[in-house]
Amino acid sequence: SAADSLVPHLFLGLSAIRPSPAIPEANGSGERELAFHIDLISKQPLSESTIEYLNVIYSPLSATYKQVLATLKDMHLSENEMDLSAQQLQAVSPWMLAIRA
Repeated sequence: SAADSLVPHLFLGLSAIRPSPAIPEANGSGERELAFHIDLISKQPLSESTIEYLNVIYSPLSATYKQVLATLKDMHLSENEMDLSAQQLQAVSPWMLAIRA
C-alpha cells in the first residue's frame, strides 16, 4: 500500500526461539524451536487509532481469529507465552497468532 495509506502491513514470520518451560515436550533438549507468526501490523499505534478505524480493520478478523484458535486448540499456541519487550508489544496487534512448530 502507499506510504500514506492506513492499510496495515501483513506480517508473516518464522523465527527460532528458546524452549518454553511452559511446554513440557520442549524441555530437555535445550534446542531452539521454530515459531510461525502472522499479524496485521498497524501503521499507526493502536492506542492512537479511532474506534472506527479499529472496527473497519480488525473487527472482521475476530470471528476468523476465534475459529483458528478453536481449530488449533490441540496445538501449543504461544501467543500468551511470548517474551516480548515493551517496544515489540506496541507493534503487534491483539489478533497476532504465534504458533510453535
